[in-house]
Amino acid sequence: MEKSKSAGEYVFTVSDAGHYSVELFGQGDSGLRNALLIFLDHDTEPACPEPSGGGKLYRYTGPNVPNAANPSWANTGYYAFDTLTLGAGDVVCVERG
Repeated sequence: MEKSKSAGEYVFTVSDAGHYSVELFGQGDSGLRNALLIFLDHDTEPACPEPSGGGKLYRYTGPNVPNAANPSWANTGYYAFDTLTLGAGDVVCVERG
């Protein structure tokens, strides 16, 4: 993982299937206290898990897949946003591509 020149932006590459935890504890004024958990399957594209307890689903699709709620940059599957604040029960689903 590398920290980019932009404040609060991190870039990481996952090269194999598995379960990963990205932990940036103590970063920034508010100090992040929770890990970003990433689950990757080898052969199948699993369905996005359902949010729980009134949580919200943030779904990011692969290239050239219409997604009006979260459109990617020039249909590339690359997404950028200023901030994304997640609450308890929220789910972020990033499709392959």
